[in-house]
Amino acid sequence: MEKESLNRSKDQIMESSRVSCRDCYRCIRVCPVKAIRVTKGQTYIEEDRCIRCGACVRECFIHVRHTASDFKEVQQYVKANRFVVASVDPAFPAAFQDWRADRVAAALRELGFTAVHEAAEAIPTVEKAVQEASWREGILPDCPAAVNYVEQYFPELTEKLLPVASPMIVHGRMLRQEYGKSAVIVYICPCSAKVYEARRPENDGTVDCVITFQELLEWLAREHKDLAALEPVPFDCVASLSGEEARRARMTAIKGGLLHSCGYSWDPRETEAYSVSGAQDVTDLLTELRSGSVTGVVEPLFCHGGCCNGPNFPRRGETFVARRAAVLRYARMAPPLEASREGRAVSGAVSYEARPYRPEREINELEVTGILKKLSASVSGQQYNCGACGYKTCRERAIAVLEGMAEPEMCFPYMRAQLRRRTDRIVEALPCGVVQLDSALRIRHMNAAFAKMFLCNDGVLGKRISYLISDEAFDRLITEDLDTYETVQSKYGIRYHEVVFPMRDDNEYVGIYTDISALKIDSYQIDLIKRQTLENARDLLRQQIAFSQDLAAYIGRNEAKGEALVRQIVALLGGDEEEGAS
Repeated sequence: MEKESLNRSKDQIMESSRVSCRDCYRCIRVCPVKAIRVTKGQTYIEEDRCIRCGACVRECFIHVRHTASDFKEVQQYVKANRFVVASVDPAFPAAFQDWRADRVAAALRELGFTAVHEAAEAIPTVEKAVQEASWREGILPDCPAAVNYVEQYFPELTEKLLPVASPMIVHGRMLRQEYGKSAVIVYICPCSAKVYEARRPENDGTVDCVITFQELLEWLAREHKDLAALEPVPFDCVASLSGEEARRARMTAIKGGLLHSCGYSWDPRETEAYSVSGAQDVTDLLTELRSGSVTGVVEPLFCHGGCCNGPNFPRRGETFVARRAAVLRYARMAPPLEASREGRAVSGAVSYEARPYRPEREINELEVTGILKKLSASVSGQQYNCGACGYKTCRERAIAVLEGMAEPEMCFPYMRAQLRRRTDRIVEALPCGVVQLDSALRIRHMNAAFAKMFLCNDGVLGKRISYLISDEAFDRLITEDLDTYETVQSKYGIRYHEVVFPMRDDNEYVGIYTDISALKIDSYQIDLIKRQTLENARDLLRQQIAFSQDLAAYIGRNEAKGEALVRQIVALLGGDEEEGAS
């Protein structure tokens, strides 16, 4: 395979599998630029809007979406015995915690990598480039998702991006200088945006492939590589770092790590510097920076807490706190980096260019108002702004509908109102009578067929069903806790078939009535009437037996009391006679 085949320009960084979405809209909710389009219930990423932050990858609980990396190409390079060099992101201890971090170099060599390096060895070069820039105000561009965000959605801030390459690109340059053009440089990280960064035209020929930690762990599992069975071996080095330099460099995977390594203090008495993480905080920071209310050097990171919380870590349940702690432990305990010889210095400079996103057409206020009126008409004119659709406000969703990014059906209150309306239409069109009762068996709703059958109108709403017909079926439903009950009854000169059932979630009851007066009674209905009569007869018999037993017990108790009373009277009278005779 020719290595040049990988140096292609691909925009598709986020991919979706064929598994159907579940209408949860979690990916839309977390997407900072709302780059996810919904068509017929399925989600698709609009590449021209996407900043490749990977938030949708992390949020998808059914794994519909994933980062489109170069994993298959890397495997083919290894099988072809190419000179493949691994550059491992400083966040790797978060994926290989504690003793496993010492086996990463050995594991990669077992898989077929020719050389294995820590990308942290590029940090001093990045630090030097930042210090030489000597900017008192600007954006530290170590997060490629933040760079994409600035270039596309804050293009006026592009000139504030420090002209410094990211650690991945700087390390790629160092490895290219060391191993030559024929080597295949593979960067291993937890980031989705670095896949796109490696494919940017200005970085062509620097890093050939990018794979994720999750893919690496799956690869090791498929190849049955047990880390516990491997002996720890050191990483290869092209730059020497002292113990303190190595410690600082390895801490750049956490929030503020690179900012601190570059000599910027968080103490406001010394210099103004901000390190923020998470999409909302990054947006707020850039907004304030654009307005001029924030000055100084800022480090925006899209992953909360830094790269140690990237979207492409294996989903094994580790928390961000555990990952951050693992990175800090490794930084404190790992040995310094010692190169056998020092290579020539490489440039840490790069330039950035605004690539503002422009929608296909301008949306005017009349269109937005029209969509809002159409959608809110089904929900009593209200705008809930509930966010269930993934958009913060109904207005944002209305604009997305006009842009073809969203569908009206994404609004749960709207769909509930539509469903209720359709259900009501179906119930009204039914030829059989339908009545809906509340928990006290008061009539809440009835269709036209029910009103016609029992000669009533809306005036009976709120009255008990017993006002019109027998409530025996509903009483049986309640007292015997039945799921359904049916009878054949007569009222107002008609014979009707009655089926009742509870709607326990809503604490309501529903009755369905069919006029069978003009129908010849079939065997089923005869059996139903027989069963109903037999049940009534049995109930009557049970009541009579119970009454007889109660009556007999009552009579027995009274007879016993009467006999005792007579005995007492006889004894008393007998005693008086005996005294008189003596």
